[in-house]
Amino acid sequence: MTEWLTADELMARYRVSEARLLAYAMRGNLPSRRCPNGERQYDESRVSAYFARRGVPLVGLGILGATRVGQAVQSGQSRRHEKVKARGRSQPADAESPPDELAG
Repeated sequence: MTEWLTADELMARYRVSEARLLAYAMRGNLPSRRCPNGERQYDESRVSAYFARRGVPLVGLGILGATRVGQAVQSGQSRRHEKVKARGRSQPADAESPPDELAG
């Protein structure tokens, strides 16, 4: 049976904000309903599929990404920037150089 919880209850259990819950619901990714008092409730089983529980360590999958939505992982762009920096170049190797007449 579905357990419907308010944003405050879910924020206490999961690493999620009220704004993110609402955004997922508005896109149709997260079932929600309105209570007579105007408060919105969300399906906890679906929230648990998207967000990590509070108090549980976040585990990444290396370069493939993260196990839960919202986890911080180093992006490919960041790693590329580090490689360029290591080579001592100011721009990526595949970036276009300015025409000779514009080069200083």
